[in-house]
Amino acid sequence: MGILCVQKDYNYRIKINQNTFDIISLIDGKKTIEQLTNDFNRNEHKEISTNTIFELLNGNLKKVGIVNMGDGYEIAHSSPSYLRLRINLISNKYSSYVSKYLKYLFGKKFFLPLFVVQNVLVYSLFVLYAKDMYFQLENIHILDATIVFFLMGIALLAHEFGHISACDRFGAQYGSIGFGFYLFVPVMYADVSDIWRLPQKQRIIVNLAGVYMGNMVAIISFFIYLYTNNLIFLYVFSLQSLEGISNLNPLLKYDGYWLLSDWLDLPNMSKLASEKVKKFSFHLLGSYHSKDWFLLVYGILSPIFIIAFLVTVLILNPDSLLYFPIDFSLFIYHSITNVSSFNFQKLANFVPSFLFYYLVAKIGKKYCMKMLKTVF
Repeated sequence: MGILCVQKDYNYRIKINQNTFDIISLIDGKKTIEQLTNDFNRNEHKEISTNTIFELLNGNLKKVGIVNMGDGYEIAHSSPSYLRLRINLISNKYSSYVSKYLKYLFGKKFFLPLFVVQNVLVYSLFVLYAKDMYFQLENIHILDATIVFFLMGIALLAHEFGHISACDRFGAQYGSIGFGFYLFVPVMYADVSDIWRLPQKQRIIVNLAGVYMGNMVAIISFFIYLYTNNLIFLYVFSLQSLEGISNLNPLLKYDGYWLLSDWLDLPNMSKLASEKVKKFSFHLLGSYHSKDWFLLVYGILSPIFIIAFLVTVLILNPDSLLYFPIDFSLFIYHSITNVSSFNFQKLANFVPSFLFYYLVAKIGKKYCMKMLKTVF
């Protein structure tokens, strides 16, 4: 069901949804686009970008005279606030040249069954070959590693083009593809904030479209490895499989998080879950509905996931943490002075310790800032 909006002066009519009606209702002729966005997100518990609301108002609503935006107002495309050092790489003008061909891969009837088959195949093969890949890491050369990183860059681009192409398929607007850092990991992102206007099933397909394209890259890489016996393609397959697994983790703000948020119709899910935990009281349990229980459990699991990782690293290999600064410094020194001594297996072994110290520093910084705010 839509809402019929009528411009009486010219008798123009346009059908809008509830979200658009709520946005229009907030317009008073005084608010800026930024203030309008903040009010809407706060009232509706959503995470809609300023750019999305601007494009909504500046589109058909402006054409039929429902709103008057004025001339010359421009706003830059938004990008996720939880990313650091963001850089836009490919504008929507150029990404559209690719998405117009890829969008046919996202038909509603065959997408989900194919996605399930992809994942079963990819992760079954990953389990079978992961050990071989790890023990072969010490034999990889710098040139081979450079090729692997280059191919992984292409795979990451394919992931983001998946999101963009699914948007194109369903008529949602999309922004640029960019690069940034989430936690300490370099990631690419695509501005697909406009999908909030799509039906739920289409939003879910857009959320999964990146992993879907990544799985295709993984499968192609694996069969090239079988045909050529070139370990480079086994590494690409394994890394791409790991990338897909991490992306589907709903406890991190990757695709799995947005999938769960859209599936349960819980925009701003992590913030709502955090607030639910902070305001928890046994007296409120009798009034909890299913979504309240979910948010409470999710809000508890999110920090437990990080704590479990820290404790696991601490218990399994405390020596690696204790000697990490010295060992890593020596590794870098020997790698620079003697390139042939560079060992990717050793480098991989440093990752858990590096992530441990990064998370501890991040948590420590968070609580220090809270204490400073309390004092001052």
